Amino acid sequence: MAAKEWKFFTPELCAFIFTVLIVLASISATYGISQHRLDKHEDDLQDLNTTVKEVETDVNDNENLLIKISNDVKWIVNQLKKSDGDK
Repeated sequence: MAAKEWKFFTPELCAFIFTVLIVLASISATYGISQHRLDKHEDDLQDLNTTVKEVETDVNDNENLLIKISNDVKWIVNQLKKSDGDK
């Protein structure tokens, strides 16, 4: 009876099963590598997003400072005009 069971496993069937296993392993490895690369790129994008937010904050702070300086200069010019008018 054991001989009949082993006759089912012909060399062609064994080669086919081995080929299928190799293909599945290749697909799994490719998926794993792709997932790793996607995770790496996602981390890079998150870092870039954080950097962009920091730059935007710095730009907004600088713009606010320039607006304050502009207002101060206008006030000083108006004060000088008033003092020249008093003379």
